[in-house]
Amino acid sequence: MEKFQTSKRCAFALGILYAVSFIYVFVFDIQIGKMNPSTIAAYLFIITLAVISFLVILEELLQKRDKERHYEKLSPEKVIKRPGLLKIFADDQDTSVRAKVAVIVGEKFDELPVETREELMSFLSEDDGWGVRGKISETVAEKFGSLNKELREKMLISFVNDGDMDVRCNASKVIGENFFLVPKKMREESLEKLAEDSNNAVREWAAEAIRWNIGEIPPSMKVRFLRTFSEDKSPSVRSAAAVILFKSFGNIPDRPMEEALRKLSGDSHPSVRVIIVDVIVKHFKQIPKNLREEIILKLLNDTNPSVKEKAGEIISKNLDKYPGDLKKFTKYL
Repeated sequence: MEKFQTSKRCAFALGILYAVSFIYVFVFDIQIGKMNPSTIAAYLFIITLAVISFLVILEELLQKRDKERHYEKLSPEKVIKRPGLLKIFADDQDTSVRAKVAVIVGEKFDELPVETREELMSFLSEDDGWGVRGKISETVAEKFGSLNKELREKMLISFVNDGDMDVRCNASKVIGENFFLVPKKMREESLEKLAEDSNNAVREWAAEAIRWNIGEIPPSMKVRFLRTFSEDKSPSVRSAAAVILFKSFGNIPDRPMEEALRKLSGDSHPSVRVIIVDVIVKHFKQIPKNLREEIILKLLNDTNPSVKEKAGEIISKNLDKYPGDLKKFTKYL
């Protein structure tokens, strides 16, 4: 309807412009009949070009004004009193309008009727605009427990498989922040998929979700994540592998534990090596002596001053308990 109104205005402007043009011709006593055909054609061609240029500009200005007026109607204060309007705006052809609806649903979640907000969230979670889906996925993470079980699980599966990285990152947040509300099989399959995502940021958020809930991750999954994360190109993800060692050392079989310790203690990023120092301090006696001494020596000679200083804690915090094991390392302090 608005586009039709805009076209009517442009057609009216076209008529006015042509009328003015011909009045101009006669005022200056330039009679069309006295012109030869080529002059008339040239004159009309120039006028037509001018009219078309003017109309293009006018069309853009009118559409912009109509869009602004349309957008002004979508204020939280107005639509909260008439939530049915949100359903109309949620199907708007303009992505920015639909994104605004997604924002309002999040901001006014508790004030909207349950049926309305869930219908809107279900509809907008499949929107073509990644920004729209992104905002809805943020609201799902925040309000997961307040949503209908069937709906929230359906949206989570959709987010895990979304084509946009921000939406997949939010899927990890949903699981991390609502771990016990997500069915066990669904969260495990989702975390496995997100942890192997091609995008660094998605894997980092998946690693965070696992780190937050590491005590609830099955031992076999911990081993798989430990191996996968230890090889990851992102230092944030490799740090998550070190945290798995720190928090779940006793649940990791000897071989993958030793492989990860050896690899992560020589990691290229100091933030990873610092966490390995904490692993050694906390699980000192559980680590095989030869491997433990190899790693302690490596960390005490680390090229990064922060790591080297931190490694001194292995000696200072354990020397009284294990003098026979650590006395030979005091010369490196």
